[in-house]
Amino acid sequence: MATHSLAAYPDCQNRLSSEIHDVIGQRDDAISYDKILSMEYLDMFLQETLRMYPPAGRFNRQPNQDVEIKGLKLLKGEDVTFSTHALHRNPLFWSEPDRFDPERFASHSKDAIVPYSFIPFGAGPRNCVGMKLALAEVKMAIVRLLQHSRIERSPNFSVPPEITTKGGILRPKDGLFVKVVRR
Repeated sequence: MATHSLAAYPDCQNRLSSEIHDVIGQRDDAISYDKILSMEYLDMFLQETLRMYPPAGRFNRQPNQDVEIKGLKLLKGEDVTFSTHALHRNPLFWSEPDRFDPERFASHSKDAIVPYSFIPFGAGPRNCVGMKLALAEVKMAIVRLLQHSRIERSPNFSVPPEITTKGGILRPKDGLFVKVVRR
């Protein structure tokens, strides 16, 4: 979905390309983990993409004891399903939740994010163990892609994309149509 976001929001792509050029350099300059971690806009862009299109559309938990939360009684062992997609688009937590806005994740804005309202990899002690590796890999792929190319809309491109959660993974229903143009 990151390539969809790059094509859908060319201003974001331009800002990201500028940051990549400033931090990493030209096409064949080495990408290091430290440089990836220092790229604030890359992180903001990726976090907003994950908010809009969390890879896991839902996750389940079971209470280990009976509990009542705001009048809702949950019994020990009962299956509780959380929709990350619905949570990440909830207007109680996100102003204009359907608008793509990486600034939500800027260092000056992060304190306004309600705890547990953004959970693309789950939360707490049972969050995804591969989260840091996955984020690093995606960031490196985006950097390398934008060092060599621009992502543009193809004739079949749609905003917003029609999505499905078939198989428990959120993805474009009929594929993702973008054009990769060599720089």
